[in-house]
Amino acid sequence: MRSLRARLSTFTATGALVLAVVAVVGVSIARSEEASSRLDDELVVAAFRLSDDGELDAAAPSLDGGTDVVEVVFDDQARIVRRRGPVTPEIEQVLREEVWEVTVEQDVANTIELEDPALVAVGVRCVDADDCDTAVVAARRSSTSDQVLADWPWLVAVPSIAAAIAWLASRWLVTRALRPVDRMRAELDEITATDLRRRVPTPGTGDELDRLGTSMNQTLDRLAGAVEANERFVGDAAHELRSPITGVRAALELEAGRSDSGLLDDSIAELDRAGRLIDDLLALARRQGREQPRTDIDLDDVVARQIGIARTRFPDVSIDADLVPVRVHAAPDDVDRIVANVVENAARHGGGRVRVRLTPGTTAAELSVDDDGPGIPPEDRHVVFERFARLDASRSRLTGGAGLGLAIVAELVEDLGGSVEIADSDLGGAAFGVLLPLDAQPT
Repeated sequence: MRSLRARLSTFTATGALVLAVVAVVGVSIARSEEASSRLDDELVVAAFRLSDDGELDAAAPSLDGGTDVVEVVFDDQARIVRRRGPVTPEIEQVLREEVWEVTVEQDVANTIELEDPALVAVGVRCVDADDCDTAVVAARRSSTSDQVLADWPWLVAVPSIAAAIAWLASRWLVTRALRPVDRMRAELDEITATDLRRRVPTPGTGDELDRLGTSMNQTLDRLAGAVEANERFVGDAAHELRSPITGVRAALELEAGRSDSGLLDDSIAELDRAGRLIDDLLALARRQGREQPRTDIDLDDVVARQIGIARTRFPDVSIDADLVPVRVHAAPDDVDRIVANVVENAARHGGGRVRVRLTPGTTAAELSVDDDGPGIPPEDRHVVFERFARLDASRSRLTGGAGLGLAIVAELVEDLGGSVEIADSDLGGAAFGVLLPLDAQPT
C-alpha cells in the first residue's frame, strides 16, 4: 500500500499534468486561430499587390499559416493569363466559378472559404492592366489539429516538466506538513502497556494535527488511569485474599499436628494451590501495569535458588544442575518467576528426574530444563503457553496447577525480548529451552 505522501504527490502531479496538457493544447488552438487571421490579412495584401499590374513577382508570396499557395490572373473572359503554384484543373474550375464570378459581380475584394478543395481565396479586380481583369491568391489553411501536432514537442515536454515539479514540490510540502504526525507515530510506537506515562508531542499550532495530538494524549491519560486502577484493584484483592488463606492454613497446620487425618493435608495443599494462583494472577496484572525496573542479575544464582526451593517442595524428585555463571540485565521478579515456573513445571509433571543446564551465549543465556515425564506432543506445544491451558483433563487440581505458569513464562520472556521453545528430551520427556538476552531491552 502506498503511503499518504505518495498518494498526495501522485494526485498533485496528475492534476498538474492534466492542466499543463490543457494549457498547451489551448495555446496551440490560439496559435492556430491567430495564424488563420494572419493568413487572411496576408492573402488580401498579396491579392492587391498582384492586382496592381497583373504581373507575378519574382518570388511567390510567403504566407504564414498556409500551404499550397497559388496565384492566378484572369482576363475579362475568365481565362487564366498567368498562374503560379499548384493550380490543378480542379482548383482552376473552383476559382473561376466561386471567386472570379463573385468578384466581378460585386466589384470589391472578396475573401471566400472554399470547401472542396479546402482553400481560402481572395479576389481583387485589376485596375491598371488592360489584359488583367481579376487577381486571385489562394492558400490551404492549416487546421487546428495540424497546429497541435506541430506543437507535439511542447505537448510532451511542458506537461512532463510540470508534473515532475508538482510531484517534487507536493512531496516536499506534504513531508513537511506530516512531520508532526511522524513524531506522534514514533512516540506511539515506543509507548507500551507497561509504560503509559509517555505522551505524544503536539506541534502547538492549533490546527487539526495539534488537536489530533491532544486527543491522543487524552486517550493515553484515560488508558493509564484505567490500567493503574486495575493494578490497584488486583493488588488490593490479592492482599485481602492472602490474609485469610494464611490464617486458615496456619490453623489447619496446627490441627494437622494433632490429627492423622489426610483430609487436613489435602486442605493445606489446596490452600497452597490457591496461594500460587493468587501469585500468578498478581504477576499477570503487574505485567499490564508499569514496567518493572531492570538491573544486572546473576542468572546462575537465581537458577540455583529456585532449584533449592523445588528440591524442598518436591523431595521425591531428583534435580541435577549444570550451571555456568552468566549475568543478564532484566527485572529480578520477572526472572525469578520465569525460572521458578519452568523448574516447577518439570518437577511437577516429570517422572522423578529433572536436569537443569545454564549456558551463556554471545547475545543470550540459554536455560534448558529437561524431565523424564510423558512429554508434550508437537501439536500441543503451543497450547501449553495459553492461559488456563491444561492438556490432561484427568489431572487433579493438586498436581495439575491452574494452567497459568507456562503462560506467565511465555509472556514475561517476550517482554524481555527472549524466546521459549519445547522439544523432546533425551530423558524421555519434555525439554524446555528459554533464551534470555544478556542485555534485555523493553519490547
